[in-house]
Parts: sequence; C-alpha cells; structure tokens
Amino acid sequence: MSHIFGKVTNAVVSGTNENSFSLANLNLGFSLVKLEAPAEFHPLGSALSLQRRQTAEVGSHHQTARLLGALFSQIAPNAPKLLQAFGQRVSEIINSPDANPTGTPEDGPFKDSVGADATSIWAAATSGSASLAVLLLACLLARKFDDPKLSVALWVEIVAIRQKEVLATAQSTGFAMNETVVAAHQRILREDLATFDASVRAWLITADQVMVKKLKQLTLILDNLTTLPVSVGKDTYAKIINAWDGAIKGFEALLEGRPQNATDSSVLLALSSWHLYPDLIVLSSETKKVIFQDPLFPPSVAMTVGFIAQRYRSSISRVSMVSGSFSPQILW
Repeated sequence: MSHIFGKVTNAVVSGTNENSFSLANLNLGFSLVKLEAPAEFHPLGSALSLQRRQTAEVGSHHQTARLLGALFSQIAPNAPKLLQAFGQRVSEIINSPDANPTGTPEDGPFKDSVGADATSIWAAATSGSASLAVLLLACLLARKFDDPKLSVALWVEIVAIRQKEVLATAQSTGFAMNETVVAAHQRILREDLATFDASVRAWLITADQVMVKKLKQLTLILDNLTTLPVSVGKDTYAKIINAWDGAIKGFEALLEGRPQNATDSSVLLALSSWHLYPDLIVLSSETKKVIFQDPLFPPSVAMTVGFIAQRYRSSISRVSMVSGSFSPQILW
C-alpha cells in the first residue's frame, strides 16, 4: 500500500484527484486488511460463531474498527501490557461455562445469533493495536451512558472533530500520505458506529454476568467513596480523549508493577468497562486494602482511591446495579 499512498499524497492534501486513484479505493484497500490477532485473543476468535467471525474479519465491523484505528492511531496510547491482559480476560470470559452457548437447529434462523457477541472485539483484534485501544474507548463510552443514543452521538462528534484535526495538520504541514489521512477523508456512518456500539454493549452484558462477584464487590467499594474529579479538557472531545488516555496509561503502569493513584473518575470507570481488577487501597473513614486477587496484575501493586476536595462533589461517581447489569454513571 505504501506506493499507492505516495502517488496520491499531494492529491489528498490539495483535495484533487490524480492518476485515477480515489480515496474510496484506498479506503477499500486498507479497511479490509485483516491482521493477525494477538495470541491472547485467539481463544475468543475461535469461540465466535462463524457468522460473527466473518463479520468481524471482512464485514462492516472490521471496516469500522480499521477506520477508527487508523483515524486515532497517532493519539492512541501505547499499552502492550494492557492489550495483552485485556485479551486474556475476554478470552477467559467467553470460555466460561454458560457464557457462550452454541446455537442449535431448534433456534431456527437465529442459530448464528446465539452465543456471546464479541464481534467488535475480534474486529479490533484483527485490525491492529490502535483499533484495540479505540475498542477500550468504546467500552468506556458504552459503560458510561445507559442510552446508546448518547454514546453514538458522542462517537459522531469525536470522529468529526478528529477528522478535522488530521486534515488541518495535513494541509498545514504537508506530511506524507498515510492511513490516518485516508481515514480522515472517509465518511464514517452513524449507523456503523451504532452497530459497533451495540456489539460492545452486548459484550458488556455477557462479561458482567461472568464477573458478577467482582462487580458487586467493586460496587460496594465505590458506593462508599466521595467524588473524584472529572478529566480535564477545554471541551467534551478533549475530556473524552484525556479520560481514555489517562485510564489506559494508568492500567499499563499497574500491569508494569507501578502502583497508581486514581486521580480522576476515568480510571474507576475503566475497572468495570474492561473487567480488570487491580487491588485497591481505599481511603475513606479508615484505610483498607481490597484484594481482588486478579492474576493478571502483579500481586505487589495496587491502585489508591479515596477522598477528594469538596469542590468536586458536583461530579458524583455513582455505581448502581440496574436490571442485573452493572451501570456506573461517572462524569468525565
């Protein structure tokens, strides 16, 4: 693909067409590329129904994952240990008893729809590390907002803003043509973002059922905490990107063996969104350590959470169990 990018660099930046190459053809080329998924995700891929696996590898989910990964690749946090741990956890969950029933002839035309919907995860896993990082953001947004209309509206907004950022940089600096610039020129449909969000939400329901004991334990802890500050930023887009960046970097540090302080609400949202449970040191009326015994984290590290100044009380971190589903409402 690199020689194609080189031929159309100037055309893309200037908005002209050259040598009959089109952005649509470039989009088709790189958005359908299937990469080898990290080994940690292989059990999840093998557990998917054939229909879901095909959709994830060559269908609309894959195109969405590739486009989002390309669009955000230059600002996506690098987190190899977190992606590895996330892959291990989702594979563990999907292979848990009763988590992923197999469709039978009795299910009729719905046979291929039976079982855990991890289509979005496998689509991201076969699209590269940036796509997986974007999937983690999708989990945060789906967890935060009960109403999918809100999360999808935010996706539309942040995609549009990111595309403008990329194109503005390309036009001002003239940097070489790459996948990020191609993705910035594409029309990423609301319907495709909604489908991606729906798959993430379906996965959260499955994962919540499997991890229900740890989620209930986490609920009890967070219900007794005062407010953590929201992520900083000049606008909603900046707050979301900063929350995503901070949560990923915080978990990466924990997995590297470095204790962390929960400095804003995004890291607490990530606990339930990604189903990863480091030990916690809770600073409330008395200091106590909560042991989750999550084998994915080094036993010597913990995340400290606790009281924050009174001025942050307007941004309540609230965790509730709604219709059997874990649903924290934590402001950015």
